[in-house]
Amino acid sequence: MRFQLLGPVEVRDDDTPVPIGGPRAKAVLVSLLLRAGEVVPFEALLDSVWDHEPPRSALATLHVYVSRLRARLPWARIVTEVGSYRFDVDPMQVDVDRFHRLVRRGRDSVAAGDLTGGRETLQAALDLRRGRPLADVPGEFARTQAAILDDLWLTVREERFDVDLELGRHAELVPELRAAAHEFPLRERLTAQLMLALHRCGRSAAALDALQATRRTMVQLQGIEPGPQLRRLQQRILRNDHTLAPGPPFLRCGLPRDTATLVGRDRELARIVATADHSGPVVWAVDGMPGAGKTALANHAAHRLADRYPDLQLMLDLRGHTPGEHPAEPAQLLEIALRSAGVPGSALPDCPQAMLALWRATTARRRCVLVLDNAATAAQVTPLLPTGDSLTLVTSRHRLADLDDVHTLTLGPLDDDPARALFAQVTGDGRALAEPAEAELATRLCGNLPLAIRIAAGRLRHRPSWKVAQLNSLLRDEQRRLGELRLSTVDVMATFALSYQQLDPDERRLFRLLGLHLSADFDSRSAAAMADIPPAHASRLLESLVDVHMLQQHGFDRYRFHDLLRLYAATHVAREERYDDQVAAEHRALRYYLHTAANVRAALFPSARPLPLHPAAGIVPSEFVSPADAVAWRERERLSLVSSSVGPPPWANEKPEPRVPWHELPERFRSGHVVGRMLSRPLPWPDDPQTCEARLANDLGVLSTWLHDYSAAAECHTEALRLFREAGAETDVAATLHALDVIGRRRR
Repeated sequence: MRFQLLGPVEVRDDDTPVPIGGPRAKAVLVSLLLRAGEVVPFEALLDSVWDHEPPRSALATLHVYVSRLRARLPWARIVTEVGSYRFDVDPMQVDVDRFHRLVRRGRDSVAAGDLTGGRETLQAALDLRRGRPLADVPGEFARTQAAILDDLWLTVREERFDVDLELGRHAELVPELRAAAHEFPLRERLTAQLMLALHRCGRSAAALDALQATRRTMVQLQGIEPGPQLRRLQQRILRNDHTLAPGPPFLRCGLPRDTATLVGRDRELARIVATADHSGPVVWAVDGMPGAGKTALANHAAHRLADRYPDLQLMLDLRGHTPGEHPAEPAQLLEIALRSAGVPGSALPDCPQAMLALWRATTARRRCVLVLDNAATAAQVTPLLPTGDSLTLVTSRHRLADLDDVHTLTLGPLDDDPARALFAQVTGDGRALAEPAEAELATRLCGNLPLAIRIAAGRLRHRPSWKVAQLNSLLRDEQRRLGELRLSTVDVMATFALSYQQLDPDERRLFRLLGLHLSADFDSRSAAAMADIPPAHASRLLESLVDVHMLQQHGFDRYRFHDLLRLYAATHVAREERYDDQVAAEHRALRYYLHTAANVRAALFPSARPLPLHPAAGIVPSEFVSPADAVAWRERERLSLVSSSVGPPPWANEKPEPRVPWHELPERFRSGHVVGRMLSRPLPWPDDPQTCEARLANDLGVLSTWLHDYSAAAECHTEALRLFREAGAETDVAATLHALDVIGRRRR
């Protein structure tokens, strides 16, 4: 049984076509096949087949289509789960999966120096295409997937052209390149390949004419000039640069294609470029959170500086965070690097130490730029560092603190203006400019994270009928946002998962529990309270999470999440922690705030009568050496908690019945907003110490109430009432009387 999607959709049993039905039936099959092995909710299938506007009978019709598919494909396994289907199929039966596998094999062969074998494998992948993918399938989902497959096919063909050029096949390549450049005049890489092939054939004038033809088309269609790569190639042809001639393998470029939309990293790029003229080896370690664009920056910098390092330009994937694979061994990587540097396989030594010595000797006399992508440890990187005049860019999700004598860069989210520019650039039309406020909201909902912005803008690009506001209507829902930030080949949640899965069990537990934290940022003692662990242990775990960029640190012992990582942590705590354990963690956090607030009161009013509170029960509250420290803590937590409480409360989507009183809602839906409101007003001390003391007593009463310690709550509010009355604060007196009334009714 073979499923063919790279053209009109066909299913074949050996060589016999299997009738599937009409266009809608094919749309159902395609929607399941492109998500093979995944649980696909009925709603997602309906949206894919009927473009988000299914008729009332659509669900029944969907079930009929699936029933017919089962009858016509008796060997296929379409499993029904709750509210969803799952299509279990051997990937080798689907031409799209075979295409991806062949491309990976071909790229690996090329990287290992086997240009002929890699070329044949890439061509085998290209030959799977039988026409426009999914040509006879209706719907926006199919059109989007077809556009993605088309773009990938064109990219792979350009890679095969590069290999042909390196193999010296420029003469036989000219007709195919000329036809491809004519068909796709806006793909500048094709024009560059055609120019290089013509120049190597002794037809430099024709090469320059090809550039002018591309320029005229780009100006007419887009109003833009060709990019710097084509302009640099033009100048090199004009001066008859000898490095354009076919040369030995070590002159080849082993970098992936450069990104056209690197935005907002000018400062970081300028720092790297400024070190490129130094003699001797220069090493940069680029780290940052998942999706920050580390690889894109390193690859762009390598392309930008390729002319200064003409002998070898190479990227190696160290597989430090590759799903289902162990990090690559240094000996394996050294073999690939040596082959790429022109060392024939027959000359490679068997001994790893001899291979390392050969690599050092080979690079000592060459100018190389090397990108070591996705590194796991410094030990994996060190043997690969060149010894001559070279630039090495190492990317990692970890801080490689034990990598000696390196420059360091840490990438975070983009600033607001570059984030909006990236969104508009990837969208590719005027919608982001027509809705500037909505475009700004979209980038904010993406946390200004480059990967998330590219995905959101990519979805908009492939849905020309959408407005930015309609995209935002999907992203606003925090329960759905991470799921919406997904395309067929990139997925924010899957990117985060690679880092989460490599945490040790204690780090994973603390990370997910912090997704429940009441505050926008927090310290090690409140984190320790949530996880019920000693503060010293919590501090070590928090620092480890910072080192792998799953948390951000913005001051001594102050931590916070990136917005999307907080949603990701909340997703995992809901999956992996029992509801009772979640409530208990929030209660421990409330007790931390209760006892620390009591310490604030004691620091400001040491002679005040202590109020009755239950023991801390393992919680280690913060203590203060001066009144100023106590006020600073409360002000810092007030602003952080109020920030956490902006917007509708998290229980709003639960739609409780109107007859359910607020105080009977589950604790976890209320506590963060209660604490935020409790601390919403700054302390008047030292201008009005009486009101200040009353407000602190009121804070303790509110927290005691939410911890069901009604006796302590009543006494705290009674003390607050006395002080508010003495201060003549009538509004606060009324609010405190109401609080005492609520406590009285709860105690009955």
